[in-house]
Amino acid sequence: MNAHFAAGGQAADQAGVDIIRRQWGYMLDHPEGTGSTFWESFRNPQDGCVFCSSYVSLAHAWATGPTPALTFSVLGLNPTGTGGRSFDFVPHPADLTFAQGRITTPAGAVDASWKVAAEPTPRT
Repeated sequence: MNAHFAAGGQAADQAGVDIIRRQWGYMLDHPEGTGSTFWESFRNPQDGCVFCSSYVSLAHAWATGPTPALTFSVLGLNPTGTGGRSFDFVPHPADLTFAQGRITTPAGAVDASWKVAAEPTPRT
């Protein structure tokens, strides 16, 4: 997903957002899920328990991929200077209509947001 955002352009941005929706949205929406994007384990009602022992975890650091992608790419807020004293703001909105977030740097918190303006209605 990060490669899509790095490639730039509307189609690449959309591909990145689509991956987030497909991979992590699936975990949020699946009826056998936990309502979380960090499944510890899951159960399959057709064949019993799958990955549900007390020592198997599916929640690993790689599962957090959307967090930095949503902050640094979709929201578009990236610290650039030493200690967070400067930053770039380059949103990658894809088909989203708004984003809002914060990064905390040694220099303090930086809040950012964007909203896609509605198309003006032509008057005749």
